[in-house]
Amino acid sequence: MCLCYYPTRLPCHRGLDLPLASVAPPRVSRRRAEGERVSRGISAGTLQAEGSSLEGVIQATTVSMLVLSGEKMMLVSLIGLLGVTAVLAANEEPQHWKDEARKDIDRAWAHKPVYGLAKNAIIMIGDGMGLPSVTAGRIFKGQSKGQSGEEYKLSFEDFPNVGLSKTYNWDRQVPDSAGTASAIMSGYKVNMGTLGVSPKVKYGQSCDTYRDDQRLTTLLDYALLEGKSVGVVTTTRITHATPGSTYAHTPYRDWESDTNMKGIPGCEKVKDIAYQLVMDNPNIQVILGGGRRSFLNNTTPDPATGKISSHHRTDGLDLIEEWKKEKASRGVRHATVLTKGQFDAIDPESTDYLMGLFSSSHMDYELQRDSSASGQPSLAEMVDKAIRILRRNPKGYFLLVEGGRIDHAHHDNLGKLALGDTAALDDAVIKVGEMTSTSDTLTIVTADHSHVFNMAGYPSRGNPILG
Repeated sequence: MCLCYYPTRLPCHRGLDLPLASVAPPRVSRRRAEGERVSRGISAGTLQAEGSSLEGVIQATTVSMLVLSGEKMMLVSLIGLLGVTAVLAANEEPQHWKDEARKDIDRAWAHKPVYGLAKNAIIMIGDGMGLPSVTAGRIFKGQSKGQSGEEYKLSFEDFPNVGLSKTYNWDRQVPDSAGTASAIMSGYKVNMGTLGVSPKVKYGQSCDTYRDDQRLTTLLDYALLEGKSVGVVTTTRITHATPGSTYAHTPYRDWESDTNMKGIPGCEKVKDIAYQLVMDNPNIQVILGGGRRSFLNNTTPDPATGKISSHHRTDGLDLIEEWKKEKASRGVRHATVLTKGQFDAIDPESTDYLMGLFSSSHMDYELQRDSSASGQPSLAEMVDKAIRILRRNPKGYFLLVEGGRIDHAHHDNLGKLALGDTAALDDAVIKVGEMTSTSDTLTIVTADHSHVFNMAGYPSRGNPILG
């Protein structure tokens, strides 16, 4: 029984002054004749296809949810109105569509719901991955495999149940990642910019409305109470809004390091997000992402850059060392890694706790990622390692996975990079499908909001999605 959620929202009030995408439009005049030729070929059924159907599509897990919505979208104009690729789908005579419809009906009829409680739960969030991102991401990934693109399916689009959801914050018509992630993790609508606290706590650089009894219990908390293993995997800073929603409680999402809270009175009870992760949540077994800067002391240069950031801590703590000390005091097998080479060397069968902080700030976009030993692992590789560690617990596990840089690429109007990270999230979903069983694992694929990202005009089928 799979549930796929697509929440949709209106575009946000921010980002509208950004320039059009850096995606260059094609030379329409040169491609017009080719577009008309291919269109005639499609109609006549004389254009042959190259490539094959999607390989390795995952079987839907117990319940799968795809939440796609709309916020902060940036106006990316994938104009390519008449440009086309030379490769299109197979001879699509009318019978082709009948056959496809019959396959869909047969598959739906044969699907057997799984009843009962799931032993494991995996939530996978494509930050900012709205409906236009999924559409363009599908075409992008299909075209990268030599297809025209439109006929391709991202793995989570094949889940048996797909739905729509409307999203908003307690106080905002258009939500942000902190409020939406907190809602996903706790089940409560909260104020924009807050993490893990009730709407009685107001957003802002003030603790006037914060009280400990306003903390919300998260899915990660519930999993720990049931004796399950838990992990958080992201391509953003591990202290960023979405991963932070699993463990942090704060009125201000940007308080990632103690340096971000300097000079704010009355906040003795509110610790920065990095501190909360290490000192208040010692039982999170897998921590993988970016954001070293919020963990290092301001006397310790970053091991990769050799620099001391203004975000390095001023409270005298090196939280990476504190994490190691706590694990050593309990006698649990643990490891910290900073590079892909170190990460690859980790044996998940002999590692109980793993912390990987692969960059000072956010991890690299997938299309720019250094995959060498000195670089960074992919999202799918991090998911693979996390599951191998967590699944050793006979009581099960909870895992949050975020493809967080889809959102950042949209913010900066970098359409190609957004689609590359959408494809990387899809690879991670495929990996989850390969490693889990529908009999005991609930997998949810979702987005927290969307972006002002659009496809303009009436492009010909097979038009290069990047222009």
